[in-house]
Amino acid sequence: KYTRIWQEILIAILAFAFMMLNVNAIIIIFTAALLAVLLLPVKKLQQMQKKKKMQSRGDFQDLRKINQKDIAGIILTGAIFFILIIITFLSPKEDFLAMTASMFKIGAVAFGNAFTIMPLLQQDVVMTHHWLTLKQFSDGIALGQITPGPFLITSVFIGYKIAGIAGSAVAGFAMFFPSFFYTLLATVTYSKIRNNFYVKKGIRGILSAFTGLLLFVLISLGKFSLKNPLALIWILWAFIGVRFLKLNLLLVFAIGLVGTVVLYV
Repeated sequence: KYTRIWQEILIAILAFAFMMLNVNAIIIIFTAALLAVLLLPVKKLQQMQKKKKMQSRGDFQDLRKINQKDIAGIILTGAIFFILIIITFLSPKEDFLAMTASMFKIGAVAFGNAFTIMPLLQQDVVMTHHWLTLKQFSDGIALGQITPGPFLITSVFIGYKIAGIAGSAVAGFAMFFPSFFYTLLATVTYSKIRNNFYVKKGIRGILSAFTGLLLFVLISLGKFSLKNPLALIWILWAFIGVRFLKLNLLLVFAIGLVGTVVLYV
């Protein structure tokens, strides 16, 4: 979806290569945005924009009017944010502050879809700070997929592993807060910047980079989990079930879980 032309493919390949060299993922993302602004052709974006002409021009117009409920929500969120920041600084855990900063950073730059946080989480949590092993990280991803809620809820699992219940609360809030903050900004600015070609090119560059970063995560988890021929069968089943049969992820996981229990137990 995000690697349709050679410039986007190049950005994805470079992102994968730099991730292999353990370059900071945040640097990779911003570099990808800059490369996209420089390399992506405007004509291509104009063609893509023409296809969306049928979309209503009134998007977000009604959101620009902030009512009293919105103001109350902002105040409440700010209060919760302030309380959790206090908890962060008063916590005796050495990693508490670093964890909070890490979740804020990842929540601020990971967008496109939930899976884009995977390479950022893996680099910070497993490779840089060593808070979790790769096995624990893959278990956290699996738990996040079989429980209700978005993929970002994996941050709660990570926070719990680092600092217990308080860690899970702070990590979850730190991960979700940037998205909420961006939404508030978007109500005022989105209608003004949505058709800016530089903004469009930067976003497509970032999403192309995430494609390369996800390939890195795929290989990392694959080296850990593909230890027998049966694992290849589960991979094939999951791919066919999701890509072609359009099955719900919970059903795919449930069949894999039941199948594993039957075969091994």
